Amino acid sequence: MADFRTEVDRSGRILIPLELRREINVNTGGTLVLRKIDNEIKLLKYQDVIREIQSFFASRKKEGISMTDEIIKMRREENKVE
Repeated sequence: MADFRTEVDRSGRILIPLELRREINVNTGGTLVLRKIDNEIKLLKYQDVIREIQSFFASRKKEGISMTDEIIKMRREENKVE
């Protein structure tokens, strides 16, 4: 583990030191996700979050059942209640 000191500017921007960006392979213009965990902020690469979500749904996939169809069904049932 390494600690890096940075500041938040008036616009709320945080500068990620070049050394750290190189280490985690984040290029200029790259997209990151901020995840709040308890009283900490974790920076995640956007692609890693997408893979995490895909893995989550893939592990819950049932043969012959479309997740899209299931979500549409749930939404229709919610609309009936409203």
